[in-house]
Amino acid sequence: MRNEYHHDILEILSNAGPNGLQVRLIALQIYNRRTGLFCNAIDFNKLYASIRFYLWSQTQRPASPFMRGPSKGSYMLKPWVHHQMHLSFHEEEIIKEETAEQSGTFLPSLFDEFDH
Repeated sequence: MRNEYHHDILEILSNAGPNGLQVRLIALQIYNRRTGLFCNAIDFNKLYASIRFYLWSQTQRPASPFMRGPSKGSYMLKPWVHHQMHLSFHEEEIIKEETAEQSGTFLPSLFDEFDH
C-alpha cells in the first residue's frame, strides 16, 4: 500500500532526527508544501487522516521504513533507512570524465580553455 505522500513523509522524518515527529506536525508540513496561491485547496482533515492511517498500517509491517516514536502519536524512521538514503554519485561522475579523456572521445565544451 503506497500513499501519495510517501516521499514527503520520508523526507520530513529523515530531517526530524531520532525523536521523530507527531502525525499532526507531519501533516502540517505536507499541507504547507502542497497548498499555495495557485494550487487546489487540500482538506487538512482528510490529509491528516490519510497520513495517520498510512503510518499506523506501515508500522504493522516488519519491512516498513517507519516505526513508532517515543511519544504517543509520533513516528520516526528506522535507523537503517536513514543510512540507506545517503548516497553519493560524485565519484562515479569523475571516473566517467577520466575514461572519456583517456579514450580520445572527449569533446571540448565552450568553456574549455584552448592554447593558441
